[in-house]
Amino acid sequence: MAKETTRIVVLGGGYAGVMAALRVAGKTKRLKTAVTLISGLDYFVERPRLHEEATGTVLKGKALSAMLAGSKAQFRQGWVSQILPERQQVVVETAGERQPIPTAG
Repeated sequence: MAKETTRIVVLGGGYAGVMAALRVAGKTKRLKTAVTLISGLDYFVERPRLHEEATGTVLKGKALSAMLAGSKAQFRQGWVSQILPERQQVVVETAGERQPIPTAG
C-alpha cells in the first residue's frame, strides 16, 4: 500500500512562518510531504523597517511566492477563519469564498 502524503500547514507569513515553511520543506524534500504556507497578505512585511514607512518611505514588500520559489513549499493567500482538528483541516477565507485545507493525508 502506498504511503499517504504528509501535509504540513504553516499559518502566518511573518519571519517565523516563512522560516518554518522553508526549513520543513528543505528537511522533507526526499519524503512524501506537501508544505503549505497560508498568509492573509501576499507579501512579506519587514517589521523592523516599519518605522521607515511611518516617515513616508515606500517599502517594497517581497512576494511570499517568490521567497518560497525553488522549495517544495507552496503559498496560499487567505485568512484562516477556523481550525478544525477533528476534521484535520483549516478553513481559509479568500475573496468571498471559504476553502477547507487538509492538514493530514
